[in-house]
Amino acid sequence: MKKYKGVSASLKKSIWDIYIGVGVKRALCPLCGIKYINANTNAGFEAAHVVADKYFYEEVSVLYFYPSCDVCNNDCADLCILDFLWLRARFAKLKEMIFAIYHAFISMHEGDLANTMAPSILDFLYGPDRFKAGGGIQNRKQIYEIARIVQYNELREKSAELNRQVQKLGKEMEELLNYEIKTLMFAYTVILTFKLCQSSSANFCASGVNILAPMPLVNVNNVVNTSDRVKLLVMSLHAFCVIMGAIQSHHRRSNTTLRQILEIIQTVVSPCGTILQSIARI
Repeated sequence: MKKYKGVSASLKKSIWDIYIGVGVKRALCPLCGIKYINANTNAGFEAAHVVADKYFYEEVSVLYFYPSCDVCNNDCADLCILDFLWLRARFAKLKEMIFAIYHAFISMHEGDLANTMAPSILDFLYGPDRFKAGGGIQNRKQIYEIARIVQYNELREKSAELNRQVQKLGKEMEELLNYEIKTLMFAYTVILTFKLCQSSSANFCASGVNILAPMPLVNVNNVVNTSDRVKLLVMSLHAFCVIMGAIQSHHRRSNTTLRQILEIIQTVVSPCGTILQSIARI
């Protein structure tokens, strides 16, 4: 394979976008965290070789370069950047670089390669089998162990986040079920009260007719006098307000039960005049 001829401006831009971020104009050097670099592809930062230039005969790819300040790039000399960070005990920066390379790699590959473990990716890209003449990772055992920990921590965080989402979903489902049941109970009580208030005599209640079968919330036979009817009316009007507030707060939920409740409320609104007349007669 022929030796590459250098880093183009477009490649440098891709390196910056992937490892620093699209739209970011200025950042601290990811190798030292001390000196600032900027997105200028001419002199704003250096595209440091992950594997030293003298050993590099690979296809030009963002996976073999990393943004750096001039000081860090010079200090790396002929070392693999991963070894450079390890030997200088910049472990936080080493973890960040491994994380960035890992995600850059899986974003470029589909299928089985996308599920490859982080240590295997580093070995595939920068291991001794690829760079037999030198320049690859030297402290493989230590660096691959850090890569394993980096990926393990990420998977643990993802698992915790999924668990939180499942718990949240379960809570929302429980709240929705309770909401639907309570709202229907309120609606049934409102309708029952309206029908009682429209009744011309107490015989309607005494007849034993079950208005809300199969789910009566109030025993109709026990509500025969006007005083109890007024109390039930007040209670049900309060329930009606609760219904309206609940529906307003859940107006975005697209749900068959809510549509049914809205239809119930429409049947409730129409006899309001009769209810007021009943109250006036009491």
